[in-house]
Amino acid sequence: MLKKQLTALPYFCKKIKAFLFFSLIFYITSYAQVINNYKKLDSNEQAKAASINEVNNRYKTLLQNLPSEYKDKYKEIYKEIQAEKVKSIENGLYMFNDTIQRYFNEIIAEVKRGNPSSPVSEVKFFVSRDYIPNAMTWPDGTIAFNLSLLANCKSESQLAFVICHEIAHYHLRHSARAMKKSFDKLYSKQAQNEMKEIARTRYDAYDKAEQYLKNVLYDTRRHSRDYEEQADSLAVVWMLNTRYNVKESAQCLLMLDVVDSLIFTPKFDLTKVFDTPQYKFKKSWIEEEETMFGGGKRVFDGELDKDSLKTHPSCVKRAKLVESYFNKNAQKSGINNLQSDELFNKMKIRAEYETMIAAHDFDNVDYSLFMALNALQSNLDNVFLQATVGQNLNDIYMAQKQHTLSHIVNIPNNKTPKNYQPFLRFLNNMTLNEIAQVTYNYLNKLDKNYLNDEFFLFNMLTAAKNANQMEDYRSYKSMYLKSFPKGKYTETIFKY
Repeated sequence: MLKKQLTALPYFCKKIKAFLFFSLIFYITSYAQVINNYKKLDSNEQAKAASINEVNNRYKTLLQNLPSEYKDKYKEIYKEIQAEKVKSIENGLYMFNDTIQRYFNEIIAEVKRGNPSSPVSEVKFFVSRDYIPNAMTWPDGTIAFNLSLLANCKSESQLAFVICHEIAHYHLRHSARAMKKSFDKLYSKQAQNEMKEIARTRYDAYDKAEQYLKNVLYDTRRHSRDYEEQADSLAVVWMLNTRYNVKESAQCLLMLDVVDSLIFTPKFDLTKVFDTPQYKFKKSWIEEEETMFGGGKRVFDGELDKDSLKTHPSCVKRAKLVESYFNKNAQKSGINNLQSDELFNKMKIRAEYETMIAAHDFDNVDYSLFMALNALQSNLDNVFLQATVGQNLNDIYMAQKQHTLSHIVNIPNNKTPKNYQPFLRFLNNMTLNEIAQVTYNYLNKLDKNYLNDEFFLFNMLTAAKNANQMEDYRSYKSMYLKSFPKGKYTETIFKY
């Protein structure tokens, strides 16, 4: 039958080829526009409000079912978690975009289809804009999946494994069990007696108390290691019941083992990126300086949540355990991307750009700039990325001028990834005028067609003003007001 149909094709071949050709051109053009002229995804405010109501209701249910032992302690901790969660939703940490949510809903639906008896329907799934590739689960059944994890995953199957892993944590009550063990170590009668004995000690009381707390922390982490392996195993069981490629679960864990170092590894050469004939790069900008202040800020000082996806043991060990399990049980090779390779790649790019935007929005301007420069190495003609570089550098200029640079740019210290330290020194070592000149000359060397883009043009005119290039500034300002009389930045420009 198929052969007969093919013999009838020559008559229509030219028309079909033409249709396919123009369809392909349309697809490539429209896809390129999505990438090159990227716009921040919108937020469904109704879904946001509904989510706040749901997490509040989950919190109430959680409080109604607290164990009698340590009830006040549970309540105290859950109250803090709830307040922080609602605050994060209100402040925009979580995304409520229909396109993103629909994509993840399809993955969750496949997990549910293959595992109807699993607690998939009980969980509330959030997409976080946090730029650390991770995911975590709370005792009330809410799961946060950081969008940056999508940007670093290699397939939809890897996303499915992460989701299964987090649902497994909820199903096995790992958070509550870990909390109970910690309470036992700190608040049980035996623990109270041990602490009293330490308090009565005449010598080395502080050292003994510190050691006791270290032992508690070590024991908690040991149990966390067990929990991670349990969640991995159950996730694989659920993955085997789906159409996804279960072998991608091991690849996902191997990716997680190295991703923290990779996301802070530059793909660009600073000395070349910001070197222009009009303003040469100074090696002193990346030289290490002695400082009496040792503290950086935010990103590198905290620890990841102990019930997070990446809790030790090493992901390499966990990958081997997962691999040994599915090798015994997998009957067939699954599909990497059920929703098509094209859609997965598009979602990865969106995730990368949204993470970049979020880093800027939440005052991690150094990392937003770093991400943009890295992304440019494979997409140099991307006007959105070039404008993002300008935006972040302009913000750094303004923060330096207002003496608030440490609010948006990390200070390198011994906790900072080594590969990231020269970049931070570059941002911290430049004077106010040097920042202005670097920004202006970087943007000014780019394709003048970029000036047709509102985002780029605004940052170009801002850079010209900061660098005291007033003739260019007036020209760009006139261009902006003529091209975008009701533009996003019109009010800001009138305030200049």
